[in-house]
Amino acid sequence: MIIWAMALKDLRLLFRDRTGAFFTFAFPMVFSVFFGMVFSGGSADDRRIPVAVVDLDQSPGSRAFVSDLLAAEEFSATDVNSELAAKRAADAAASGTSAAPITTEDLVKAGDQRVLAKRAAAVVVIPKDFGERQKALFSGKSPEIDVGVDPSRSAETGMLLGVLQKYAFMGMARSFQNPALGRTLLRNSRTAATLSGTKVPPKVEKLFTDLESVLADAEKSGLGSAPDAATPAKPGDKPAAAAASPLAGFSPMTITSRQVKSNRAGPTNAFAVSFPQGIVWGVMGAALGFGSSLVGERQHGTLARLRCAPLSITQVLLGKALGCAITTFIVIALLLGLARFGFGVQFTEPVSLVMAIISVIVCFVGIMMLVAAISPSERASGGLAWGIMMMFSFLGGAAVPLFVMPGWMQRLSDISPMKWTILAFEGGIWRGTAPAEMLLPCGILLAIGIAAFFGGAAGFTRKPAA
Repeated sequence: MIIWAMALKDLRLLFRDRTGAFFTFAFPMVFSVFFGMVFSGGSADDRRIPVAVVDLDQSPGSRAFVSDLLAAEEFSATDVNSELAAKRAADAAASGTSAAPITTEDLVKAGDQRVLAKRAAAVVVIPKDFGERQKALFSGKSPEIDVGVDPSRSAETGMLLGVLQKYAFMGMARSFQNPALGRTLLRNSRTAATLSGTKVPPKVEKLFTDLESVLADAEKSGLGSAPDAATPAKPGDKPAAAAASPLAGFSPMTITSRQVKSNRAGPTNAFAVSFPQGIVWGVMGAALGFGSSLVGERQHGTLARLRCAPLSITQVLLGKALGCAITTFIVIALLLGLARFGFGVQFTEPVSLVMAIISVIVCFVGIMMLVAAISPSERASGGLAWGIMMMFSFLGGAAVPLFVMPGWMQRLSDISPMKWTILAFEGGIWRGTAPAEMLLPCGILLAIGIAAFFGGAAGFTRKPAA
């Protein structure tokens, strides 16, 4: 009962301090919502779809199509071939070895990984026979592309496929501006019809002959100076000729779509990423706030007066720890409730989430005790402790998500308890981490909390009360 009374005393003091209560309970919510909106993308006016483009054909026609997509005003496109080649060259230069050859599997995997890492909404894969099929456009062998789509962005799939067809028509229109390529298309079509045994009506045969004659005359007179199939389109080009073509209903390209799936679950939305970060700031504020108040009680003589009562120093410290644990739990519960009911975040592993809550509470109660032990004064606890914890927070992914950090910084972040806090909550919220896999992050948090608590309590009791 004495320990519980001590905890209630600290909670009443916290709620009476409106500024302290705001930064303990409300500020983490504001942080989580703000960064969730930042991570969820730009404004409604920004309609550019991020796509990754993989060219397995490397023919003039495929390179022209890639150039069209890179210049498209509807896309924010990335050339995976160039990106992967540059990465292989940089790795080879760093290790002093020759760059490993890039295989078809490497390219497709790199494109899919951009989608899984949420850096692209889709990956457009151009197969090896793309250029040859372009030359047999009217022979029943239209070019094909494979589009891997992020399942969480399925609403953009229709727009994506429509824009791809637009640039396919642009490429076809450009082909007929080149007389030599146009004649090749006509010859391939007539040959395919002959080989299939299809009887071509006389009027169609005459049309083919007349078209080929016109294209031959244009080629001889040098009128075919328009870009060929290997020349990229300019940003803002409009496929007006294709749209007005009498071939309405004809598709110059076959598009197959698939969903890019990972063996692990992905975040249901951006708030599933931002709320674990908000929890870090919330529990850190609660821990440092209680640590500072404990230092203040020692500095201003409150602890000495409590010692005059029939209370041991152990009971005083346990009461402070209980108050900190309750406050930390309230902060976590409020943030998780807001994420679930306010922003539709689904919790994939409830058991793992409970494990994360318990281990994080223990960890930050221990940090609170350590803060009280190392701070010589209340003012010092507000500067020294916050400075150290802010460094750990930024290093551990509480401000910038870990997956966008360079590799060396991700490895260095292992020393930060904030990293393990984020990983623990992500495991229960969206990673789908099984309870057995939670033993590592939760075990590290428990070890940090227990060691910090007993180390801080031992150091604190050695300091004389003011």
